[in-house]
Amino acid sequence: MSIGVLRHLGWTDLVRLRELVEQLPQLTDVVRSLGRLHASDAEETIAETVFVPMRRLEEERREVWTRRVPAETRGIERSGELARMLPVEAVNLGHPKLRYLWHARRAERALLTYRVEGLEVERTLVERDSEEAVEQRSPRPRRGPIIAVMDTSGSMHGLPEQVGKALVLEALRTAHAEKRRCFLYAYSGPGQVLEHELSLTEGGLGRLLAFLGQSFGGGSDVSEVTAKVVQRLGEKDWKRADVLFVSDGEWPVPVSLPHLVEQAREAGTRFHGVQIGNRGRTGLHAICDPVHVFQDWAAVGGW
Repeated sequence: MSIGVLRHLGWTDLVRLRELVEQLPQLTDVVRSLGRLHASDAEETIAETVFVPMRRLEEERREVWTRRVPAETRGIERSGELARMLPVEAVNLGHPKLRYLWHARRAERALLTYRVEGLEVERTLVERDSEEAVEQRSPRPRRGPIIAVMDTSGSMHGLPEQVGKALVLEALRTAHAEKRRCFLYAYSGPGQVLEHELSLTEGGLGRLLAFLGQSFGGGSDVSEVTAKVVQRLGEKDWKRADVLFVSDGEWPVPVSLPHLVEQAREAGTRFHGVQIGNRGRTGLHAICDPVHVFQDWAAVGGW
């Protein structure tokens, strides 16, 4: 850092504005909603577990009581099975004449045999539907850049000025913490548009402190600054940006302005507005949706 930056009087404003933001958490909520989510091109990824439907064959076993399984004797029956033949039938087989009777009885399956039963295991293949956990890695989603548009007309002098600067400071702080870009347009009358890309570098701090040290005055030409914003939204690095308009809304709506904003909105850009003071429906409502109305002056009464 150069000595000139360290001695800049804007540091005092920066500390006071940070205290103001801490008193107004709703400002932080507005800024955090800015920037469209998109997949990052960086190597940083996020792991997630996905349950994938699967269909597989599984073997199902079932025990069934079955006759003629040599396990338990359950009585006597007639059959042609020699292994289960009663001894009395074997006696007939050894007799010179009765053995003909034995062969006849065997042919008719009329031999006295033991009746046996036992458990038999049946195996069948069954299709079952299940879910299997699979880990997938995808690019970590990131939010797009922030474009802050600050009304610097005379009607913003005083407390509205401090609230507007606090919003710009919070936008820069949020963008820096999340590694996003932040661009500032400060506008007043015709031909009075200041453009600064804010960052916490030596040059970026100088631009920030210069902005914090500026006073407000003049008229309000919203058409010129809106055209510049829409033009920047067409650039590759700013396509996913969201726009934050900070104004009291005390200006007429040019005829071409809604159509210009609608073109950017169709590309996905969101225009958030912070109306300083509750003046009903103002020109800010023709550009922004939603419009957050700030009128909590009690929170900044110590300024």
